[in-house]
Amino acid sequence: MTNQGVKLQNLTRMSGLISDLYDTGKYTDMTVKCQGKEWKVHRAIVCSQSKPLAAAMDGKFKEASSGVIDLGAEEPEIVELFLKFLYTANYSDGRHSTSDSLSRSMFEFDSTVISGTTSTTPTGSPNATPIFCRSNNGSNGTLLSNPSQSNANPRGEAVATPAATLLYQPKALVTNAKVYILAEQYDVQLLKHIALNKYGKILPHTWNSISFVESLRLIYDGTPDGTEMDMLRKAATQVAGEHAKELMRREEFRALCKERGDIASDVMEATWAPKQEPQQPPSASSGRFNLHNFHLPKCNANAEHKVEFVPMGFTITSHYRCATCHSFII
Repeated sequence: MTNQGVKLQNLTRMSGLISDLYDTGKYTDMTVKCQGKEWKVHRAIVCSQSKPLAAAMDGKFKEASSGVIDLGAEEPEIVELFLKFLYTANYSDGRHSTSDSLSRSMFEFDSTVISGTTSTTPTGSPNATPIFCRSNNGSNGTLLSNPSQSNANPRGEAVATPAATLLYQPKALVTNAKVYILAEQYDVQLLKHIALNKYGKILPHTWNSISFVESLRLIYDGTPDGTEMDMLRKAATQVAGEHAKELMRREEFRALCKERGDIASDVMEATWAPKQEPQQPPSASSGRFNLHNFHLPKCNANAEHKVEFVPMGFTITSHYRCATCHSFII
């Protein structure tokens, strides 16, 4: 086996060991509570990735002496995804297992997430309206493929395929928006980027849904106002702007725009904004850019040194390491 193969094998083993710590609860020294539920976790793993949590546990607060931190009114399901990410560098939004935490796709962004390019359906048709199978209780249901290519029951109604059920569940928009907001609150930047990526990957296929409208409200309630628009706000409003005509047929979207002038204003601005080409780094040959080159910090010893991205689970110290000094950057 080559040195690179041995190194990868060791990193994979370390990732598994850290993930096991979360599952087994061994050697924990910190408790996170939320609405009656609690998780036994490790300060070294949790606090090394969140400055606000580190400040609470390291300062002269009751949390430091008790080892217990209460996240108050946060949703337990979202807190669990947040904590799981700190141990595995990934989380499940309900569409797939977290077993792919070491996969390449996790560390990539679709440039269309924030570039304002034309949305497509799973069949690849630009600007086509997604079709959903609504459940008997009136919930969002599941995205269907193009009627000409979808399965149909004897009455001629489209039926969701297993692949569509797995990949394009509108409710995942809400889950990813909530994870992004929690990551913003506790300053876990990598989790923000991954939540943005997950949200953006399914958004072109699920924008015509109640869940998208709900996610818009959540995003504007949970992300900061500023001169530079938040990345998730930009992703959502650009797609809303592209499909404003279709969305205005939805009663819940019209009601949201009447109630929230800030959302209506940003959607209107996105509607009239010129179409942009996908953003690509100089070295990219496709419409994706890689997290390895996204907002990397500088080496503490020499700002000219190359800095590498190291996914959490491979190290409990930092996500970034100097390729020359081989030291982790805090």
